[in-house]
Amino acid sequence: MRFQKMIGLVVMCSVVGIAGAQGGKKPMMHPKPMMKTNWQAMYDNASKMMAAKDAKGLFSVCTPDFKMTEMGKSYNAKQSMDEMGKWFGMMKDMHATMKVTKVDEKGNMATVSSYGRMWGTTKPDPKTKKSHKYESTGTDNATWVRMNGKWMMKSLTTVNSKMMMDGKPFTPPAG
Repeated sequence: MRFQKMIGLVVMCSVVGIAGAQGGKKPMMHPKPMMKTNWQAMYDNASKMMAAKDAKGLFSVCTPDFKMTEMGKSYNAKQSMDEMGKWFGMMKDMHATMKVTKVDEKGNMATVSSYGRMWGTTKPDPKTKKSHKYESTGTDNATWVRMNGKWMMKSLTTVNSKMMMDGKPFTPPAG
């Protein structure tokens, strides 16, 4: 099975789908700061989108120049969305929870740190006919910009991640 780049994509899915519909391109001049509980509510919404495998919704809050960095590699929005579609296709079911651990908001920019846990069951392997239990945990830092009053994710960096397959540590193949 192809599980490469999975943890970063999973974490990104959870974070990216949070802020609602995509706004315009001009930043507000005098924004009012959001409370940490508001950020958490947005991350909870992303968890629901993950369970629904709603990639379009998850990416609706990315800036056009969105960039994701994980395991020393960077990906643009299209590359990330393509990989997410492949990953969603491999999963029979999925669940996600996210916890906002820190928010540093200054004007039209914010850095949000979070801890995430994703788990689910893979679709049966065509050769072995067996499904697997998958779980990943990790932390990330997301940079958000406010555009026309809406928060849009500009970048996501995976800080650390751990994957398990059938209860055993798992490292996806490079690729």
